[in-house]
Amino acid sequence: MKEFRRKKRILFVGNTAWSMYNFRLEVILAFKRYGYDVTVIAPADNWSSKFEELGIPYFPINLDNQGKSPLKDLRFLSNLIKIYKSFRPDLIFHYTIKPNIYGTLAAAWCEIDNVAFVTGAGSIFLKNNLTTFIVKGLFKFAFRYCKQVCFLNKDDMELFLSCRLISSQKCRLLPGEGIDTMKFKYEKERGENRLNNLCFLFLGRGLKDKGIVEFIDAAREVKKKFDNVTFKFLGFIDAQNPSAISRVQLETWIKEGVIEYLGVSDDVRSAINNCDCVVLPSYREWIPRSLLEAASSGKPVITTDVPGCREVVEHGITGYLCEPQNHNDLQDKIEKLITDGPVLREEMGRAGRKKMIDQFDIRIIINVYASIIEG
Repeated sequence: MKEFRRKKRILFVGNTAWSMYNFRLEVILAFKRYGYDVTVIAPADNWSSKFEELGIPYFPINLDNQGKSPLKDLRFLSNLIKIYKSFRPDLIFHYTIKPNIYGTLAAAWCEIDNVAFVTGAGSIFLKNNLTTFIVKGLFKFAFRYCKQVCFLNKDDMELFLSCRLISSQKCRLLPGEGIDTMKFKYEKERGENRLNNLCFLFLGRGLKDKGIVEFIDAAREVKKKFDNVTFKFLGFIDAQNPSAISRVQLETWIKEGVIEYLGVSDDVRSAINNCDCVVLPSYREWIPRSLLEAASSGKPVITTDVPGCREVVEHGITGYLCEPQNHNDLQDKIEKLITDGPVLREEMGRAGRKKMIDQFDIRIIINVYASIIEG
């Protein structure tokens, strides 16, 4: 860790306690260890209390993540202004769309330095409608007032630049949000007999734009050809998200026998270690945490050739890239990994772990944060 000028207080502001805990905890803990007064601000959920258990102050705030009500968003902005005036931090880090926009404006109103982290263009950028037009306008207005904007993949940064939403002088490209390669490490023991029963794991939220439907469709066809293959799904159903699959649909797939549902877990290492490949056929991502965890654990991965996903995988070396929204191509890649054999799958897993250590290790990300604070 390089030496850098200390700040008295830093706020980390996101749209869920869950995401702040699962994606940014190592960074937050690092700056707490280095003597900073850090506070997390996000809507309350089941992960809120975990921050207090670690001695990290947590302040809840109301935020309608999926809503389009201007009044609710203005109320969110007003509440942030009150909070920022109360805390008077030296620096604020904002994550995800609404904190990026309204948090930046609130910080500017309070004359507080702030940095926005674009953790993905979001499903809204997959569309071309009035809502997308308004959001782009809000981004362009808000980003005038932040010190720096950090992007987690090159495609998102180029998208914002091409739409003229931000000045290139403010842009900074990060290698994702990092992965603790000491926590997610290679385990030679594969659990139950992996040679006789290969397992493909979908690790992520049950959203259509995460590719869960394509995963199911591909699994259904693969199981017709191979009787020694199982498909599992670990992740929660985000009922408030318009892209979410329903509980009824999930139960139908389970009864059909096409997948096993593992529920939700605070520690996904066991599920990763007991699979042979992690699959995420997403439509667009920032840098998927699940793929970083899988590769760091020495597992080959199959994902789509889209922004955010392609950065994690070297096609044919650490896993395979398939066409987005194409379950037939996904099926082909799954079948190829099956027929590759255990030796090649092992080589892919080792190559993936090396890539994580060299490019995505959390210590690299912490040093980036340190340089931002120093600057």
